[in-house]
Amino acid sequence: MSLEFFPLVIDESTGLHYYNVPVGAKIYRGDTDAYLNVQKMTYFAHNTQIANVYGVPATYSTTRELRLLALDKVENYVIFDTIDDAQFKKALKSSFNNGRSRDSDARSDKIVARKICELGYDGYATNEMPESGFDDDISEGTFHAELMICNAD
Repeated sequence: MSLEFFPLVIDESTGLHYYNVPVGAKIYRGDTDAYLNVQKMTYFAHNTQIANVYGVPATYSTTRELRLLALDKVENYVIFDTIDDAQFKKALKSSFNNGRSRDSDARSDKIVARKICELGYDGYATNEMPESGFDDDISEGTFHAELMICNAD
């Protein structure tokens, strides 16, 4: 069972779905690096249970409001139609099945994260999604919620 995720909002001018992460929200990162290396594209969790799967959990607080593109909403994928980047589109389909399921693959995930950041978004988020091809200790057929934040430092 998941803990409450961040509110989903729809931008009235674009129709895009975002998860709204307010200033001061507690987010968590599990890491095996001694100094918890935060990079330009960094993954976080909304609870310690998920962060714990990835290593020693650390707590962070957001310093600004984040609007994270909801990659678990099929309606958002129309924005990628005009992008001429076959590698990105292949990675997006492989990792997110265009908003239908999640298959975490480090290479594909990195391609997707990099492009989302290049497009100027704060990052992306997904609530729990059906999993496809990934096995971890807590999924039970469902891939956990995740946050990917661009320029998280």
